[in-house]
Amino acid sequence: MEWITETIIETIECLQHSPQNYTTDVFEAVFNEVLATTSPLVLAERLGKFDNYGATLSQLVLINIQLLNRIEIKSNSSAKAAVLENLRQLAIHPDFAEEVEYSLRLKLYECLPSGISLLYTAQKVCLHKANNNNEYLYECQGPTNMCTRERNYERASFEVHRKQIDATNRTQFAFLSTHFLNRCLAITTEQTKFTTNVYGRNKINWFNVIPVQEGVALQDAATSESLVCGGDSKQWKRGNHFAHTLEAKYIAAYREECSWIVEDCSNKY
Repeated sequence: MEWITETIIETIECLQHSPQNYTTDVFEAVFNEVLATTSPLVLAERLGKFDNYGATLSQLVLINIQLLNRIEIKSNSSAKAAVLENLRQLAIHPDFAEEVEYSLRLKLYECLPSGISLLYTAQKVCLHKANNNNEYLYECQGPTNMCTRERNYERASFEVHRKQIDATNRTQFAFLSTHFLNRCLAITTEQTKFTTNVYGRNKINWFNVIPVQEGVALQDAATSESLVCGGDSKQWKRGNHFAHTLEAKYIAAYREECSWIVEDCSNKY
């Protein structure tokens, strides 16, 4: 499969100073050739190896967006997920904002699922239950546990921090509450099927944010075993509607409790 990498490198080298529309036409021909003999997933994964090509960030964004629009990618869920991950990794490249013009950055963000794109574009986000737009995730009244509580944009707002890459090639996110003394959304390590161990902590806690049908799921990145959930009355005590974690393997059975909507709260208070 090295010929795929070589073909892409040679094409990029030839197009370093070419107009964008010409680049698009040439890569359409390259994709036709490569996809005639190679699976869409292999091509998508090859395009994720950015350091191999010597391309500019803008070229890589254009190429991946172009590939995402191919029917071979749209009809292959694994290949589509790989291209979207390529775009996420480009979006958090340290030089992305400086090297990629604003209009092209917007095109990239538009390709991502809406909840995911806000994690890159919004100054602050809120997280509310997918099945109840008045149940927001923020600290309880009293303890530093996290609860699901009525809408209060100031208290529910998080600044989003991003980590460029992890061992499984996924972007990780952390959620910092400026209202609650810069404490971060966090979970403790002990885990049973249900555990009310979601807190605001001074130590950063990284999450995988996974698109699901109703919104997104927040998965502990350290273990990939726990999801942040809310809305289970069995976890509520003394008037506090505690958020809880659930083992990730139970997501299908408890999807309503563990699905969140990412809301832009940048200018809501």
